[in-house]
Amino acid sequence: MRSAFCLFVILLAGSYQSPAQTGPLNLGQILSELQSKSSVITLAQKNEAITKSVRERGVTFKPNAEIEKELRNAGASTTLISAIRAKAPGTSTTGAKPDASLESLRIENNEVEKGLSGVRIIANFRVYNLKEVSSDIVYRIQSNGTFLKGSNPDYSTKSGELSARRLLRPSADSTVFKDLAAFLPYKELGLPAGTHAVKIDADVILRDGTMVKHLTLQDASITVPSNLTPAPTSTGGSAAAKFEKIWIDYDVTQEGSLGMLVHVTATISGMKDKEAYLQLLFEKSDGTALKTSTTRFRSPDGQTAGYSSLKPIYDSARFNDIKVFVPYSEFNLPVGKHRLRIHADVVNTDYSQLGHLTYHDFEYTRNR
Repeated sequence: MRSAFCLFVILLAGSYQSPAQTGPLNLGQILSELQSKSSVITLAQKNEAITKSVRERGVTFKPNAEIEKELRNAGASTTLISAIRAKAPGTSTTGAKPDASLESLRIENNEVEKGLSGVRIIANFRVYNLKEVSSDIVYRIQSNGTFLKGSNPDYSTKSGELSARRLLRPSADSTVFKDLAAFLPYKELGLPAGTHAVKIDADVILRDGTMVKHLTLQDASITVPSNLTPAPTSTGGSAAAKFEKIWIDYDVTQEGSLGMLVHVTATISGMKDKEAYLQLLFEKSDGTALKTSTTRFRSPDGQTAGYSSLKPIYDSARFNDIKVFVPYSEFNLPVGKHRLRIHADVVNTDYSQLGHLTYHDFEYTRNR
């Protein structure tokens, strides 16, 4: 497999320059160029050229201590690492810090979703400097000064607190979200029937757990009915997803990154006019999850993942070709041949599973 980022030498005034390409650089491309052997190009010249490309094109990953150590071991200069930090996803093109501001938040009782009755938390807010970076707005419920606990992983944080969340992927450096709703079933609350004075905690959080902004801790009222028998959905049936086929185009380049384009055909029922996502989780053939630090290709628990937004317009909607691109660099695997698989699901906006589609085995070879 060849790198899509190939530096070349122009011996003009003793300079070392990179080609005019577009799209952000991934970690594998930078490491490959740092470690490439040359009898005429010095490491300092490589660092200078790569730093220039990083500043012009950005990067696809967010550096942590482990990644920075790997870069230094490959010969990266302090200047190059600083440029990577400044251009990492979650940092705006101007270097401004990601931020968010809340306009309003309300809670609506006796709502129905996926055949369950519950509350819907609805917010109007704006996020800044997170263009095309995946994050979440996360809600927690506080009662009598203590956050409610959750036993269902679909409705709880890693620390076991009850939560509801919505995936965010802003399209601009300043993006407004209007009436964005997250649903929380009554049965998950663990509260007795009656009206309860609570507080709603709202935060915007990156996929790696980094807090962007605490938005509010707002007073609210939740009324739990005495009868929690599941109510029928408006579509007349329970939500479901049916798998048809999956196929892969290898060695595809998007935004300057070399990777794979996964295609899926599936039918979704019972979700008319509701948002969902195709979720592709990448793992080894034995089920061991591949991990990444890149917020753009990361599941809530840090697994390498790709997503595509879905919104059926019929009670039973067939999606002929859902496309998801994932760069090879997000696999974070050593040189050699690897047997991997895709765990494909359709999930709700809170990441709860709507339907498991399939497992798909494939081989990936990293040559350098």
